[in-house]
Amino acid sequence: MNYKSSSRTAMKRILCIWLPNWPIQRLVVDQPELNGTAIVLYAHDPRKGQRVIFCSQQARRLGIQVGMPFAEATAISQHGPDNHSPRGARRSNKTSSCEMIFSEHAPATDHHALQQLAEWCEQFSPVVGLDAPKSASGLLLDITGIGSLFQGEEQLAQLVVDRFSDRGYWAHVAVAGTIGAAWALAHYGIRFDSRRGKPAEPRVISNTETSTALASLPIESLRLSASSIELLHRLGIDQIEQLETLPREGLVARLGDEITLRLDQATGQATEIINAHHIHPEFHSEWILEHPTSDQEVILQIAEHVCHHLANLLQAEDQGAVQVRCWMETTSQPIKMDIGLFRPTSEAAHLLQLLRMQLERCRLPGPLSRMCLQAIHTARITRKQQRLWDQPGRDPRQLADLVDRLSSRLGPTSVLAARMRAGTLPEDAYALIPLTGPQKSKARLNSAAGKRKPLGPGQRPLQLLHPPQPLQALSVSHGPPIQFSHAGRDHRVVQHWGPERIETAWWHGHCIRRDYYRVECQTGCRFWLFRRLDNQHWFLHGRF
Repeated sequence: MNYKSSSRTAMKRILCIWLPNWPIQRLVVDQPELNGTAIVLYAHDPRKGQRVIFCSQQARRLGIQVGMPFAEATAISQHGPDNHSPRGARRSNKTSSCEMIFSEHAPATDHHALQQLAEWCEQFSPVVGLDAPKSASGLLLDITGIGSLFQGEEQLAQLVVDRFSDRGYWAHVAVAGTIGAAWALAHYGIRFDSRRGKPAEPRVISNTETSTALASLPIESLRLSASSIELLHRLGIDQIEQLETLPREGLVARLGDEITLRLDQATGQATEIINAHHIHPEFHSEWILEHPTSDQEVILQIAEHVCHHLANLLQAEDQGAVQVRCWMETTSQPIKMDIGLFRPTSEAAHLLQLLRMQLERCRLPGPLSRMCLQAIHTARITRKQQRLWDQPGRDPRQLADLVDRLSSRLGPTSVLAARMRAGTLPEDAYALIPLTGPQKSKARLNSAAGKRKPLGPGQRPLQLLHPPQPLQALSVSHGPPIQFSHAGRDHRVVQHWGPERIETAWWHGHCIRRDYYRVECQTGCRFWLFRRLDNQHWFLHGRF
């Protein structure tokens, strides 16, 4: 954020979204199977060594605390919390090891995921930014004049909470006249009981209520540095209302400029600007209508114009669009459409064809007043040397055009490609990546996956079930299954191959150990079964 002083500032309307315990939330959304699991994230401190920096609520119940040495946390997972949990922590009745997932904190991944959420939030406001340049855990939206498009700011704030909840996140949302006030209310002005299992209700205040709403909040809500917070606590100043009673001249002389600046930003006496996540794109084309229209033919003519103009800009720089964003402002509410491409293109006809498909599926809520086409992600177009006499064959551009059309018609998440990952468990050994857009260029074959020993034919099933399906099986003690029941049918095993031991590494937390068998039944069908070694339960994981 950029700052500048101002004696009189026109108050805007700011919506702040805070995602508590953001790294844990991001990890659980990326891997839903971790929901309800004790998760511990650690990082290396140059002075104190490896320390716990984030942990889930389940891990806290077992005695894990932020700042705890990593060795102490692993001891709790191996021997139980009874002898290691701090005084006052809830103790487990179990004396055996506790199932925990340990992972090194990945701040770059968290930051990238938050940037993706910022792009997604542009459906609510064209100006979206992260709430901090480093270690961000929330978003800031400028909703000045936008609330009326959503039947009021309260409805907009609730819509944001609901949309985040639909994606698996629980968010604190507050609306105020300044960035500082909205941030303070989102972090310290909303009470949330996670045991209720419902998102917290948003907090919306008017510009005239700013001072009253901030008065009872702790000084931590002013986004002060740790040293300033410690100094104020030593002086007996714990709340903002106590800080406001102090003389301004003496406050600056004794405590420095930071405290007064943050207080002025929260109350609106100093201007603070959101650093928008998306800077103005280099390649963009727009058309502004003097008189808004709902005529479909006119809208298509405008689309053709902006596509040709954007294509000319791309061709002049020898660039091709990988992802294109279309903004359409109407008299009711704005609409955003993203178009991903399989390979970079600067062909106006191809861009127009994909945009037409999107427009056919979209019903405008009101007359169109502005259309803007932006090349969000671009790449240099590669040229292939032409032969004097080309051999007849498949043109790779035809495949790319087909993928683009399918993705535009069905959605980018419907046209996917499998990529190998370095997961030990079969269900973690691959990921499905969209074939269009910038995501595909970021998906690389994992080096560990590429070093796997090749398997012979028939050693892995053609169909992998995710998640594995539990079975009722009769087996020899620590041996192969004799018969099993699945989907209401009994299967008798006449031949088997195995066992093949697959287990996870210890540094991933609780070790998962499985014995896999390839079995052939009396009907001739072949299945891939495994037994969990911790509880001796059987599962069906694949079919041949």
